[in-house]
Amino acid sequence: MAFNRNYLSWTALNETIRADIVTVGLYGNEYARERFGYFSSRHPRFPLIPRKSLGAAMINLQGNYADYRLSKLGRLAKRKLNSAKRLKYSYAQIDAVPAIDQIMDINGSRPERSGRPMDPLYFSRSKFETILGEIGTAHVVKCPAGRIVAYALVPNLGDLWTFDYVLGHGDHLKSGVMYLLMTRVVEEKFELARTAGNPKWLMYDTWLGASAGLRQFKAVLGFSPYWVRWRWTGSRSSVSQNLPEAIGF
Repeated sequence: MAFNRNYLSWTALNETIRADIVTVGLYGNEYARERFGYFSSRHPRFPLIPRKSLGAAMINLQGNYADYRLSKLGRLAKRKLNSAKRLKYSYAQIDAVPAIDQIMDINGSRPERSGRPMDPLYFSRSKFETILGEIGTAHVVKCPAGRIVAYALVPNLGDLWTFDYVLGHGDHLKSGVMYLLMTRVVEEKFELARTAGNPKWLMYDTWLGASAGLRQFKAVLGFSPYWVRWRWTGSRSSVSQNLPEAIGF
């Protein structure tokens, strides 16, 4: 396994070390249990730390979208969002499996992302169709002609929504489609979080280990690094009873 040199970023390390500590309870179906096992498994390079514990990039949804947009959403994100709207791109939620052809076209539109080769998983139609079936719904952006040019799979894992797969077509990235996609998903999750029983956290992988460009993308979208204690609670009722409030260093 090649060493990810992004872990050598002192800026990212400093931001991560200073992050708040939170406990997040996961529960649900077999997919949720599998993700819990992955998140809490040993990090391949830092075996004393769970894989997705150090510097998880998250948004706390226990607020309101208006405040988030005012204080967290960066000017770059707003400019790119307006650009996508001006170019007549549109957002929708769809049944994921029937869109497999268009999603695979997006997956194959670039051999590398963030300077790294694409995971072979993205090029396996059978494996990716299984993933789409497990998650069910895809958040998508469509071009004016109606074709899907960006998608996100954002499963509910208990008290967490997570961006498990997020990708845009290489020919449309400069048009702001990823900012339209991400901000609309964030807005929807803020709205859902107002109803008891829905997740209060939204995660987009980790801060430490991401490239500088990807960290900037997360930052202007309002994500922040956290230290996370992952807990499998087994049910919704266990979350509020067992999980403490977030604390800082």
